[in-house]
Amino acid sequence: MLLHLNQVDEDSSHAARFAILFYIMVSLTLCGGTVFGFAGLKTVLLDESVYAELCSDFNGDGATYTPCNAQMLRLDLMFTLASSLFSAYLLPAGLLLRSMGPRACFLLGFALVIIGSGLFVVANSRTFDVYIVAFVLIGTGNPLLYIAAFNFSKLYPSSSNLLLSIFIGCFGFSAIVFYLFDEVHFIYGLTSQQLFRAFVFLPASLALIGMFVLPKDVYHVMRQRKLSAASNAVAESDVADGASEKTPLLESNEQNGVAWDGNSTATTAVAAGDTNKAKNTSFIGVPLKDASLSRQLRSAPFFAQMAFFSWGMLHLNFYLGTIYDQLLLLDDTGGALADVMIDVFSLSYPFGCLASILPVGLLVRNCSVSTSLYTYCAVNLIFSSMALLPNLSAQWITIHMFILVRVAFFTVMSTYSANVFGFANLSTMFGAAGCVAGMVSLGSSGLNYVALTVQDDFTLVNGFMLAGAVLNFTFPYTVKVFWENKQH
Repeated sequence: MLLHLNQVDEDSSHAARFAILFYIMVSLTLCGGTVFGFAGLKTVLLDESVYAELCSDFNGDGATYTPCNAQMLRLDLMFTLASSLFSAYLLPAGLLLRSMGPRACFLLGFALVIIGSGLFVVANSRTFDVYIVAFVLIGTGNPLLYIAAFNFSKLYPSSSNLLLSIFIGCFGFSAIVFYLFDEVHFIYGLTSQQLFRAFVFLPASLALIGMFVLPKDVYHVMRQRKLSAASNAVAESDVADGASEKTPLLESNEQNGVAWDGNSTATTAVAAGDTNKAKNTSFIGVPLKDASLSRQLRSAPFFAQMAFFSWGMLHLNFYLGTIYDQLLLLDDTGGALADVMIDVFSLSYPFGCLASILPVGLLVRNCSVSTSLYTYCAVNLIFSSMALLPNLSAQWITIHMFILVRVAFFTVMSTYSANVFGFANLSTMFGAAGCVAGMVSLGSSGLNYVALTVQDDFTLVNGFMLAGAVLNFTFPYTVKVFWENKQH
C-alpha cells in the first residue's frame, strides 16, 4: 500500500487519496505552523527566566524578578524573526517544490524542525544562547511543509479550494503543540529542554514515513506523465487496429472541458454548469493561468497581491507576537487576568483554526474571489477596530476574532493565487508574495519597540493597523479595474 501512495492522483481510489491526505493533515497539524503557537511557549520561557538577565532586578533567582520590557522585546524578537522568515521562505519553498517535488520539501522541512528542536534541548540564554537560532530554524522548516501541502489540493479537483482551507486549518491547529508545552510544564514541571527532547520524535517519525508515501514529482508533472503514457498506449492500440495517422489520440481539451494542467477554464466551467468556478476564473477579466511564470510575476494582480499580503502579514504577526504585552498593559490586576486570557487564547487558537475551516472553506468554495476578498476585509476591519478598545473585557472578543481573521487571510490569499495564476504555479506565486511579505513583517519588531518603549501604549500602532484595514478594501476593486482596463 505504501509503495502505491506515492503515485496517487485524482483517478486513484478514495482510500488511497484519503490516506495521503491524512498523512498531509497530520504533518501540518504537528509541524506545519508550530511557531505561531509562540504565546504558549513564551510563558514557559518566561517561567524559566530565559533572558531574565536583561532585567535590572534579576539576581539569578527567577522567583525574585519582574519581567521587564528588555526581556519581552528579546523574546518577541524570536517570534518576529521566525514568523517573518516563515513568510520569506515561502518563495524558496515554492521553488524547491517546483524543482524537486513534495518529498524533498517535506523531508527538508522536517529536518529543519528536528535541528531547531534539538537546539532548544541544549539552549541557555546565559551560557549557550541559541534560542533565536533554534526558533528561526523551526520557522523556516514549517513553510516547506505548508507549501508542499498545496501540491495535494488537486486530488479532489472539484473541492480544491476547500482542501486548501482544510490544510490551512491544520496548519493553524499546530499551535496546539506549544499550548501543550505550557500545560505540561506548569502541571508536571517538565522543562522546555525535556519537552523538546520528546517532541523531536514526531517530525523524525513523520519524515521516515514520508520517504515511502510522498511522491517525488509535483502533482501536475506526475499527472501529465500519466496522461502521456495513456495517450501513447492509445496510439499503439490505434496503430495495431490500423487507425489513420490523423486519428486524435485524445479528445480535445474543449471537448473534455479540462485543461492539460488539470485546471478548468472559465469557458469550460460555464459549459459544465459550474458558475462558481466561472466567476473565480473571470475575476481579473482575462485569466493568467496559461501565462508563463515570468508573465505572471510581472502582472498587476501579482503586485497588488504582494502589497495586500505584506500588509496582512505585518498586522497579523505584530498582533500575534504582542498579544500578551497588550493584555498586560490593560490589566489592572497585576497580570493575573492577562495570564488567564493568554492561556485561554493558546487553547482557543488551534481549535479555532479547525472550527474556522467550515465557514471559510464554504466561503471560498461557493463565492467568487472578489466576494471572498471583500468578506475578509470586512471581518478584518471589525477586528482592527476592536483591538483599539482600551478595555480588557472587549479584548476577549478581539483575541478570538483574530483566529478567524488569520485563517481567512491565508485561505483567501491561497485561493486568490490558485484561481488567478493556476495550480501549476500556485506554490511559486503564493511563495513569491509571501517572501516579500516576510521581509516587510520584520517591521513588526520596530512597531513593537515604539509601542513598548516609546509610547508604553499600543493605541498608536493599533490605530495605524486600523488605517491599513480600511485601505485593504481597495485591493479587490483595484486589481479588477486595473487589469480589465489594461486588457481592453
